[in-house]
Amino acid sequence: MKSNHTYRWRKLPVVSTTLLLAATIFVAPTFANEIEQTQGFESSSSERSGYLLAQVPASCRQVIARSGLRVREQPSINSRVIGTIQNNRNVTIQTDVNTNGWVPISTPLPGYVYAQYLGMCDTGAAPPPSSCRRIVASAGNYLGYCR
Repeated sequence: MKSNHTYRWRKLPVVSTTLLLAATIFVAPTFANEIEQTQGFESSSSERSGYLLAQVPASCRQVIARSGLRVREQPSINSRVIGTIQNNRNVTIQTDVNTNGWVPISTPLPGYVYAQYLGMCDTGAAPPPSSCRRIVASAGNYLGYCR
């Protein structure tokens, strides 16, 4: 009778592990499909026709201030400076409507900048060499380059 009791206790971890593993396998893909449909991504590359053209969003602006552009907490020259964005860096504006020349931005840090120091984003510019990385596949095939 004692050996039968021991057998049951040894069986419990195996059964519970199997059930947890099965639940993970069947629940996770369902969750991923729901997210994919919600966000509107295509599920298969074979369904695409032709090439997709990368476009600069309308909310993209480029800093055109040689010494950088100060980001402020509020749309005012008297507001506290919370950071500086370097020249030629891209920012994301939240709206085209400005308050006395100030526009709200969300990236690279949220705050307000003076619109006079923002230009349209350059679509043909290569990334700066410091942020360019060479990509190589594990088999040694060359997949990309830096300019």
